[in-house]
Amino acid sequence: GGGASSRGGGGGNGGGGGHSASSGSSSSSPLVATGSVDRTAHVWCATTGAHVSVVEADEEGVMTVALDAAGNLFTGGLDGHVRVWDCRTGAGIVAWKAHGDWVRSLAVYGSRVATAGRDGRVRVWTWPKQRAS
Repeated sequence: GGGASSRGGGGGNGGGGGHSASSGSSSSSPLVATGSVDRTAHVWCATTGAHVSVVEADEEGVMTVALDAAGNLFTGGLDGHVRVWDCRTGAGIVAWKAHGDWVRSLAVYGSRVATAGRDGRVRVWTWPKQRAS
């Protein structure tokens, strides 16, 4: 099940109740993202408040989100995976197992993705090749 879909336009909450668990933004873009244990991540325009897209993540729940300068949405899930999405279309790009337990937080800087897991580990990945360093 799962997969990704996109719903554009409109304001309001996009039907994604409970989206206070995690949020992320990109310094070079007016976009912000929210994630929730309801298994979705939403992308919003920070300038207008318009709902840009929703990712229906194939995860147990979205615990953390981040956006990069290229418009990619990164989600960290209860299942220990990091998933990367096109934040405008909701299309999945890549996924990898980052931790043995849920991903507590993640940050993206250029080609690096840092993740912290409930397993007590902090890892730094080279994106897009997903090699831990």
